[in-house]
Amino acid sequence: MTTVRLGSPDLAISTKEVFLMTRNLGRTSCDRCGHPVVKLDSEPRLITRKEAGIDFDMFEGLMVAEAHCPICKAKYLAWVDETQTSYYGHPMGSITHPNRVPEGYFDLSYESTFNNRPSEHDIIYNVLVDEVPNIITTFSSGVVVIQTVKVVRLTIGAAV
Repeated sequence: MTTVRLGSPDLAISTKEVFLMTRNLGRTSCDRCGHPVVKLDSEPRLITRKEAGIDFDMFEGLMVAEAHCPICKAKYLAWVDETQTSYYGHPMGSITHPNRVPEGYFDLSYESTFNNRPSEHDIIYNVLVDEVPNIITTFSSGVVVIQTVKVVRLTIGAAV
């Protein structure tokens, strides 16, 4: 176990126990299985007070759409447009955000929590991603390709 010492030698925190909660994932791919894009399930709409919770005043005006991963079925709110929020002007809020994907969104939050920590509602399958290193393919032209392949295994039940 890796530890970080803060001030006193008696105070140590395991890095495995430290987690920063944020409203967004900062990505457009599935947080669970890594699938490159999620599928939008609804037309863009304004975020509701219930979804944004105590931060509604800051996020009022955020356009979102319900979305899910086509592979592992994780549920998300896709961030479509932040230009009408009270914090617009932050570089992450631009309609021309560099992470914007052709599907029309540029960031994700888990659907039921509106943050980067899923609840059981957001997770259908437990996802295990294994990497199989050094798959070697030799083509008749003599070209040799060495690649690492990701294998996604899904099991029923939420392991959040």
